[in-house]
Amino acid sequence: MLQVDVGSRALVGNERWFLAHTQPKSEWRAGLHLGAQGFRTYLPQIEKTVRHARQLRTVQAPLFPRYLFVILDLDRDRWPTVLRTDSQRSRSRSRITKR
Repeated sequence: MLQVDVGSRALVGNERWFLAHTQPKSEWRAGLHLGAQGFRTYLPQIEKTVRHARQLRTVQAPLFPRYLFVILDLDRDRWPTVLRTDSQRSRSRSRITKR
């Protein structure tokens, strides 16, 4: 079931939502890196049942794999920092688009 909590994610002033494209299975890590730099992020998640070695487990999984929502004010925030933030900097950089 999808649960949406946008309590601390209300937009103020010129802030807008942007979509960051992350490395595979690195959405949480990218969110932690951006949060440590002061950016507000949102990663919608779903509960998913996975089967491995004849065992079923329920896990939290991203609703949109490889994507992370970021709140930015382009007049205030240094958005190139978001482009450089990645779980593994040696790989290609994240792409960001306005939504």
